Amino acid sequence: MIPALVLVGELCVSPQAISAYEKHQIKFEIPVFVGGLLGAGLTSVLLLASKDERKKIKARSEELGVGSEELGVGSEELETRSERIKFYDWDDLEDEASGILVIGNSGSGKTSLARCLAGRLTKNRPAQTLALDPHANRNSLWKELNIKVLSDFTLIERQLELLEQLLDQRRKADYQPKESDRLIILADELGACIKNFTNPSRVERVLERLGSEGRKYDLMLIGMNQSSNVEDIGISAQIRNNFVVIMTGASARNYVDLKWKQEDKRRQWINSQAYPCVLAGAVQATIARHLTHGSYKEYRKKGNKPIGIFPINQLPLKFKLRDIQRGLPLGRSENHKSENINPLLKELLDLNLIVKDKDENYQLV
Repeated sequence: MIPALVLVGELCVSPQAISAYEKHQIKFEIPVFVGGLLGAGLTSVLLLASKDERKKIKARSEELGVGSEELGVGSEELETRSERIKFYDWDDLEDEASGILVIGNSGSGKTSLARCLAGRLTKNRPAQTLALDPHANRNSLWKELNIKVLSDFTLIERQLELLEQLLDQRRKADYQPKESDRLIILADELGACIKNFTNPSRVERVLERLGSEGRKYDLMLIGMNQSSNVEDIGISAQIRNNFVVIMTGASARNYVDLKWKQEDKRRQWINSQAYPCVLAGAVQATIARHLTHGSYKEYRKKGNKPIGIFPINQLPLKFKLRDIQRGLPLGRSENHKSENINPLLKELLDLNLIVKDKDENYQLV
């Protein structure tokens, strides 16, 4: 049927068609008339399709923040632009990330983004979840999400060391992974932590190993830091590529300004956002919509509450803590002085991880 319609269209506009019509007027009158109607109909359909397509392009451009009125471009160029801008699909993160680093200045939404990622990563598979945050008293969301959090520098350092031990245990040939073994560690303010650790080089090695080996053994580190220079937290440029690096705020803008030319639509889009977001490292550099603050049109360092934070599907936490004093009485080591150990002991008591008897002795629960 379709080839016949095409043939009628050709006969209607060609000299052969005119000659045939003059010679056999009655014979071709109906086909020519029908062909004319079909031609007009097809033209109308094409015009309607173009109109619908323009509507789609306009809607898409508004979604991308590159409206034709703002930029003064035609629909053809706008369509090209909307096709050229590709956003990261957050559903791919679990398969692509062995470790995750969320980087950004204060107020860029990096901590809320990390919490949202933990929710997405546990949507289909639950996990034990632990937060390491020296500024936990300023982050009420840990409590709101019912996440156990360690805030003492000594305790955070010990826990990271234990994670390396756990990684080594799971690397043994006879290890059989269980669903209950999955663990997500949310480590905030890594730069501040490392500056206050007694053995920062060892902790830096732990971070590197979690970034390169963690996912294989169900250990996922989501680290957060303000500086975009990962070497500040002991991660070399080479090891950095084992992590999915998520840059927010000024870090995202600085990155795109160095990587992409001024006329690049990705750079223009990022610089137009109140809460920009870019991914790099283990994935190809890609712009992304900020999961918790991307819908805000105006930046505020405080006041814009996170939107769309997924609840975290948590398993009971089963982590262990090394004996704090390592068999030494208080005062025998600089790190074991009363003024250093008492805040740590209080935190352990509050978390119900240790108990104190009537003789002031502490024991692990």
